[in-house]
Amino acid sequence: MFYSLNSPNNTYKVELYRANGGATTSYTLRGEVSNNKNKESKNIYWGYDEEKDTVSWENNRTVTINGHTLDVEKDKYDFRRE
Repeated sequence: MFYSLNSPNNTYKVELYRANGGATTSYTLRGEVSNNKNKESKNIYWGYDEEKDTVSWENNRTVTINGHTLDVEKDKYDFRRE
């Protein structure tokens, strides 16, 4: 993990992980959200060719990661599904 940010009311936490695919592929960025109350977690973001990160909470359950706005209770972004 290289970045972590709690939601405004501290119900959720987003953690970002960067993976280097080696010489033949670019960086990937994985975002995981966890519920601070029940400790459940799930992946909500998987981006490719992303060396930088921009994360902000829009409200208590909506987060924007690199321009992709996600409701952490129901949305996911995965570059492989585009």
